[in-house]
Amino acid sequence: MSQVVYTKLIKDIGIVGSAQILQGLSVLLLIPIITKSLGAYDYGIYVQLIASISLITSFATLGLPYAMVRFLAGENDKDQIVDDIWSSVTLILATSLIISIIVFLCSDIIASKIFGNIWEITVILAMLIPIECLSGTLQNVFRVFQKLRTYSAILLVKTYSEIIVIIVLLYMGLGILEVVYSIFFVRTLICSGLILTVISHVGIALPKYSRIRDYFKFGFPTIPANVAFWISSSSDRYIVGLFLGLSFVGYYNPGYILGEMISIFMMPIDFVFVAAASKYYDESKLDLLRDLFKRSVKYYLFFTFPAFCGVSILAEPILLMISTPEIANQGYIVTPFVAFGMLVFGLGAVAFAKPLFLAKKTHISMVSWIFVAAINVGLNFMLIPIIGLVGAALATMLSFTFGFVFGTYFSIQYFNFVVDWKSIIKILISSVIMSFVLIQLHPSDLVDLLAAVSFASIVYLIAVFSLKTIDSDEINFFKRLLPHSKGL
Repeated sequence: MSQVVYTKLIKDIGIVGSAQILQGLSVLLLIPIITKSLGAYDYGIYVQLIASISLITSFATLGLPYAMVRFLAGENDKDQIVDDIWSSVTLILATSLIISIIVFLCSDIIASKIFGNIWEITVILAMLIPIECLSGTLQNVFRVFQKLRTYSAILLVKTYSEIIVIIVLLYMGLGILEVVYSIFFVRTLICSGLILTVISHVGIALPKYSRIRDYFKFGFPTIPANVAFWISSSSDRYIVGLFLGLSFVGYYNPGYILGEMISIFMMPIDFVFVAAASKYYDESKLDLLRDLFKRSVKYYLFFTFPAFCGVSILAEPILLMISTPEIANQGYIVTPFVAFGMLVFGLGAVAFAKPLFLAKKTHISMVSWIFVAAINVGLNFMLIPIIGLVGAALATMLSFTFGFVFGTYFSIQYFNFVVDWKSIIKILISSVIMSFVLIQLHPSDLVDLLAAVSFASIVYLIAVFSLKTIDSDEINFFKRLLPHSKGL
């Protein structure tokens, strides 16, 4: 792979990764902010709102943002680009408005089932649907054209302005309803800013829908896959609420979020590499593509496997610090199962499922996610009544593992991977050594926790470099990414 291209990819991953790590930390930050002010029950309502938004946007966008990434990454015709963007935006807006009206008409039923009979929250949900669909689509424009600093800035402004407003409201003694109002207010402002920013970057024109049939052909099969993914990753909150009540949703979600933090390392690699992978595939540069996948797997596991070990071992003390003792005692056991599920899901996302996307075999991905969702829901209904929250977490782990195996089996029919097994084994050994050290430590407060994580990280890095997991060429390359560095 060209050194210049690879350098750009790594820097882009650093930009997006930093933003998404900060966004992920914000999710953890909200746990103590809401649970310690409002309790597990109201936190459960908040979780249900966020999960509902995620569900509806997964199908209301019609798969068109995903198609934009695939079709526009190598497009040079400006008129075509403008037409594709605004054709997608107008169709998504129309669809989301229809869904919003339906949610509003069913607001009484929805409020009684998932929002503790708070009708106003359902109304806000209905109003948020078109706003979130538009925001997600417009943010994708910056992803397509690799305007990653702009993308990252928008992501962080949206995330932390929302948190700041929530903190102020809770400090004033207000409740969950006012928190929901603030979410609507902030996201409306961000969406308005996105519209103006996209217009300033690409212009605006009446859509001709010239390639919309191709977009639908590619994007439609992703809708069941998106919904199935939501079912696999979020429906357990509804099922936990159904069997155990909203308070147990509040107990379950912090442990789940902690395990889900593993996906932070997957997101920037997947986000940045997908446009480059599409370009290499279309230009038949398969050796470059193979090297891209090989590196993505190695660097993904370099960060993710020690993180999996760390959050699994430290789940209880972390939850004690960021939530209440009741939540920590109920939720810490959830974390290792969810973290492992996210680890294997990320392996598919960064490499092993990508050939299906590149070969435009999205129908196979759709079938895979339908199976994953069916297994997840079935296991949830079987296991939650028997073993409670552990059953929900176990269902996540088993269903995501099945999805990884299924997707990889079909992907290798379209592309021959090269896997750096030697480096992966060294990463696993280094992580195990780190884990033995971490088990001996018992952090009881934030200072102890930071010290334990720092010490364990040093042990991991010493083991990695002692085993020569990262060779001298890679060390020189990464040192050249730093300012005023000339390498070894």
